[in-house]
Amino acid sequence: MNSSSAVNRLIEGAMEASTESQVQALLQTAAQAPPKPLEIQRIRKALVLIPHPDDESIGCGGLLALLAEHNIPTHLILVSDGSGAGGLPEGAAQRRQQELGQAVKQLGDGLTWECWQLADGGLNQEADLKEKIQASIVSYQPSLIIAPWLQDMHPDHAATGRRALSVYKDAVYNGLAGNGTVCTESDYKELPLSQGVLFYEVWTPLPATHILNISTVWHKKIAALQQHKTALSCGNYLRATEALAAYRSLLSGDLAAEGQYAEAYYHLQLAGNVTESGPEKSSASNASATSAKKYQVRYACKQDAAALRSLFIEVFQQTPEENWWLTKYGREPQAGTVAVDQNQNVIAYYGALSRQGRWHGRTLNVAQQADVMVAQAYRFATKQHSVFASVSRLFLHEQLGAQRAYQMAYGFPTARALKLGIRLGLYQEGDDLAYWEHLSPPNPMGLGWQVTTKSCRRQKNWQWVNALKPFMTDADNVFWLEKTGDYWQQRFRQHPQKDYRILKLYRWGRLRGVAVLQHRYQGDRVLQVEIMDLALTGDHPDSAQKLIAAIINHSHKQGAEHTTAWGTRRAIDELQRHAQSLHHPGESEVTGQGYMALPADSLDAPLAIQIKNHCWMLGADTDFR
Repeated sequence: MNSSSAVNRLIEGAMEASTESQVQALLQTAAQAPPKPLEIQRIRKALVLIPHPDDESIGCGGLLALLAEHNIPTHLILVSDGSGAGGLPEGAAQRRQQELGQAVKQLGDGLTWECWQLADGGLNQEADLKEKIQASIVSYQPSLIIAPWLQDMHPDHAATGRRALSVYKDAVYNGLAGNGTVCTESDYKELPLSQGVLFYEVWTPLPATHILNISTVWHKKIAALQQHKTALSCGNYLRATEALAAYRSLLSGDLAAEGQYAEAYYHLQLAGNVTESGPEKSSASNASATSAKKYQVRYACKQDAAALRSLFIEVFQQTPEENWWLTKYGREPQAGTVAVDQNQNVIAYYGALSRQGRWHGRTLNVAQQADVMVAQAYRFATKQHSVFASVSRLFLHEQLGAQRAYQMAYGFPTARALKLGIRLGLYQEGDDLAYWEHLSPPNPMGLGWQVTTKSCRRQKNWQWVNALKPFMTDADNVFWLEKTGDYWQQRFRQHPQKDYRILKLYRWGRLRGVAVLQHRYQGDRVLQVEIMDLALTGDHPDSAQKLIAAIINHSHKQGAEHTTAWGTRRAIDELQRHAQSLHHPGESEVTGQGYMALPADSLDAPLAIQIKNHCWMLGADTDFR
């Protein structure tokens, strides 16, 4: 047995030790072998526990940056509230959590995080800390848990590391299945924590089993640490972090050469008699697991753009622009999830666009489901582990939640996809959808009202959209999506295959209302004018009615047969009410169009049941009209 195996046996004994002195006695006798390079590309999915804001940057910032670059799903949990245990001014917790959010952005796209808000300085007294970690393992299903060194001098760090180790011990002794059953070797790789636990160092150096060269991402680690202004005001952590990383590079083969930095880790993997090779399996085990699994899911990245365009062409039989995906999703913090086959070909996609929703005066981060597609050969499977279920579940389980990236999600799937999503426990039926067709002669606008129209392709400045107000009369009691210039520009200007127009309504030269319209053609003739979005700018009592009248008049001027709209029943009913109040009410027809999708009750989206049947959305809130 080599010395690394000896340390593992000692730590396994430490898990059974009842006192701190016993733990220290066991670990302090560990002899050290030279650490091995940490092969992060073998990590499948990581859950990272960070006791305080800045621990992630100091302890494992380089690892996190490299995980993001390799598109390896990684979720961070800020265990405490970061308040400083009374040693920081009031309001420090909120500031430090905001600083953590900025730091995570510096480390790379695709990293997600949440905060448990436990008492800073008192994690050792948190009776349910272990249970919370266990619940996160069940929810996130990581192959590897990353935690602070269990002998760190900071009590919160040690407590977090020891609880992580205890959770891992339970997983090993229960066959990693959580129910006492012993799993087979072929099942092993698919189970949570199958790659063990990886400890990082912050205040106390650890006996390193693995070393990671972070020189290529050193700038990201430092940029992340620089976001923690509250912590930096208390000490020069930048200098200390650089000194530690330079010293650790002695073990990376570069002998602390100028510009070389490294991080040290202790890896423990007891299950499957694998205790020496880090978070990876033997070649025989890898071959067995690879043959058993026909695809894997991960987060989408810019390198997938060409493959996603090809998949779009296959699935929808349409040919988008060459830069379609980058234009639409390139600036998204998390642009959805993909499934890839054994040859790394993209076979499925669950797209998501970031929106800002409003509900009862609150602003919510909302994910708009978009471009969900599965290659022909992988469709029509309804099992829990189908490709569609896997890409959807990865996004909804990891991105949706009160303390996660999105508090709400919605979409407009086909009737079949909605039924499948409901069966899989991903969706529930949301609001009724309806299609409105209206025909009437022109309506008089009255003195002082003027109207202009302009092609969205010719609109260069879009920032004025940010100041627009909602169209609906009871905005506080409906769920609606904020108007932003960035979204309208991406949605309407950068879409050359469709003819979108901006209609502006003025009263004595002052802007009162705005509509985005789509001209639908039959040959060269405008067949229909569809209302895509509506907004007002002030409180004039007639603005909403006059805006509908202006749209109907524009349709008549274009020679269109109908003015139309597609949206939730609540939005369509309001359009119908305004149309019927006009001087020439005309004739309208409303037909059902199925249902929108909201997150299932089993997901972490408790607001879904509240906003159901209270959604106000039109065609602009989709990605396909």
